[in-house]
Amino acid sequence: MFTDPVTLIDQTLGYLNAVAELMKEEFDPRIHTELDQNGIICRSAYMRIHELIPKLQAARATQIPAGNSTARPICIGCE
Repeated sequence: MFTDPVTLIDQTLGYLNAVAELMKEEFDPRIHTELDQNGIICRSAYMRIHELIPKLQAARATQIPAGNSTARPICIGCE
């Protein structure tokens, strides 16, 4: 399956934001007074996702807009 880089980055950003919101509940101080191992892992992953998101947004800004015939498609299922 082929997709253009802008679409791939947009989808990835959407997925990362959704996962980050789910993880945020695991270490929310309003819900948990003390973090268990799972909460610590989720907080760490959440922080790393939020470091990655601005980098993906910057990468998206450098891509050719979707629908442009000069954009090179990316094969998702290919090796």
